[in-house]
Amino acid sequence: MKTNSIITSLKLKSTDTLIMVIFILLGFLVVTQLKVQSTPQKLASLSEQDLGQIIRELTLETDALRKEIFNLQVRLYDYERKEATQRSVLNQAVQDLQTMKILAGIAKVKGPGIKVSIIDEENTLRGYDFLELIDELKSAGAEAIAVNNHRLKLWSFFKDAEGKVYLNGEVIESPYQIIVLGDPEVLYQSLSIPGGVIDTFSPLPGVNLIISRESEIALPATKIRKLKYGKPIKE
Repeated sequence: MKTNSIITSLKLKSTDTLIMVIFILLGFLVVTQLKVQSTPQKLASLSEQDLGQIIRELTLETDALRKEIFNLQVRLYDYERKEATQRSVLNQAVQDLQTMKILAGIAKVKGPGIKVSIIDEENTLRGYDFLELIDELKSAGAEAIAVNNHRLKLWSFFKDAEGKVYLNGEVIESPYQIIVLGDPEVLYQSLSIPGGVIDTFSPLPGVNLIISRESEIALPATKIRKLKYGKPIKE
């Protein structure tokens, strides 16, 4: 970010310099015309041939200066266009990075979605039941999911041990609170369709499932996992 700031600063200085040069040239044109207008007596004493030569020289100088001003304006426009393009690319990169953080679960996120509350009085549900629920939600377009305030990430897993359900190595217990970010109506319908999750869970002993649509929910972030084996490939 510091490098980008330096580059931007240099570009701004270049732009300011061009603008200053344009104003200097314009000023020179004005001064030249004022000088000609302020010396009527001297000009009156010159011959027609001398006056014609002065006019030709002034015309050439004026044309040259106008051409230079035009060239500088083109360069100024080019600088501004390149700066806008680079700023757009940088903004897009920032947005892509934020999206990747959300998908990886390492950034807090909020938006519309649903809440799924599950009461399991007899400890009937197993890890594969939660996997079925999560897969159904992902198929319906869920962008982020949290179970009992544990944000699901790329490497999340459910496991059964000693009659308990574990999420990423930690025990989760009833009542289960599942928060899902996405289109509330689509998510709700995906769980409510005949033969869906509600129909699967409801007949289970002691299991009660309630789904609510929410205009805004918030999900926590998870910690970044350090890679032990994976290394980036240099292109």
